[in-house]
Amino acid sequence: MNVLNLKLKVGFVTILLITVSSVFAQTGIVRGVVFNKETGEPVPFCTVLRTGTTHGVTTDIDGFYTLTNLPNEKINLTASGIGY
Repeated sequence: MNVLNLKLKVGFVTILLITVSSVFAQTGIVRGVVFNKETGEPVPFCTVLRTGTTHGVTTDIDGFYTLTNLPNEKINLTASGIGY
């Protein structure tokens, strides 16, 4: 086996490992706004959680949130806040 063939094989394995790891590293993002169903006003500083986990965020003053590092599958979210 000459040096060129060995370098090509090592390079191919490296590219394959980088490709495989990037495929498994794909995650989803959910962005949204929490609002009061009755008044239509945003709900600031409430908690939005992926149901059944502790993975969550808090909405901003305008009720907006961004939840990252989610699996690429169907998920359920739960929003909760004081007084709701």
